[in-house]
Amino acid sequence: PNPVDVGACATGYKAFAQAADMFRPQWPGGGEVELAIFGSSEAPHGHPHARPSATGFNAMGAMETLERLGKRLGLEPAEIRRALEHLERHYAPMTEDVFGFWPSEGAGAGGLIRVHRGFELGLPFSSAVAGYAVRGDQGGKKNPADIGYGGRSALRTSLRMAEQWQGMNPAHLDYFSGHLTGTPTNNAAEAALFAEVLPAEARMRLTAYKAFLGHGLGAAGTMELALLHASIERQLGPGAFNVEGRTLAQAFQDLHPRVQVSPALVREIRMMGGQSQGFAGNNAAALFRRIDDQVLHETYGYSMPEIEAYRSRLSERQAVAREWEEDILTGRKTIGEFLSWFGLGERPAEPATTVV
Repeated sequence: PNPVDVGACATGYKAFAQAADMFRPQWPGGGEVELAIFGSSEAPHGHPHARPSATGFNAMGAMETLERLGKRLGLEPAEIRRALEHLERHYAPMTEDVFGFWPSEGAGAGGLIRVHRGFELGLPFSSAVAGYAVRGDQGGKKNPADIGYGGRSALRTSLRMAEQWQGMNPAHLDYFSGHLTGTPTNNAAEAALFAEVLPAEARMRLTAYKAFLGHGLGAAGTMELALLHASIERQLGPGAFNVEGRTLAQAFQDLHPRVQVSPALVREIRMMGGQSQGFAGNNAAALFRRIDDQVLHETYGYSMPEIEAYRSRLSERQAVAREWEEDILTGRKTIGEFLSWFGLGERPAEPATTVV
């Protein structure tokens, strides 16, 4: 299967959801894959359509512009560098001083494999899918219907799945990357979403990766998922960016202590996740739980000797993978050959030839 989906700013999370669906036998084509690769990219700034696209976002009041920023700061057009430096330091969704998102370019990709298959092959993994959902709620040109019905439904469904699939208490959602574009409408909608969905005992650390990455539009979800997984792997996640010395929007202040916004690093992440809300009613959320030796033993039933053997295979695989990296980057070997060496898919009878 090779589906393609475009879901505005939720494209990255929707690509993940399509990949995850392939492992669910009740879905069309489900259960046919042992490895699924997903990704998304965005490169609008050099494209001929960039100007009309930016004009449309600006007309809706959704995007921060240098002209608007310069007026707010009292800058002349020649002082554009000062405006850019100010934005780099102070673009902070969730605060009172938000006027719109700052677009960026980028790409992200990831892979999904069943835990038992990855364990068997000695593949590295630090988290497991706990829950995910895709929902629609278009309500106008830029506003979600009913102040974010689709976003609430997506996160609520994801938390319910995490409880059913992985036995994860919704209150154990420790770390979350919100959509958080830096618009007043988003601040209101996303704060209302958390207020309704999170249990009273939750103590979730909320971050806005867009304050660091900019808004990658269709690539935003996969770029943020990559950072989330690096955080759970290292058990060390970045806190909220650019919030020091700033006043949080009242809607987020009212969520404390269930939702906590702080620049401090986040440690001890049991369950994490993120979400995107895009124009045309596109909403998606995904949650992941930490996988360590204790979880492999207690949840997945592996014995400690089996886990020790897996760790040994993993070390060997990683050493060889580093040797493959240069060959793949230089075109001497293909990704397909690498996956075949790992035991994924059929090994070719003869080495494949790559033509670039």
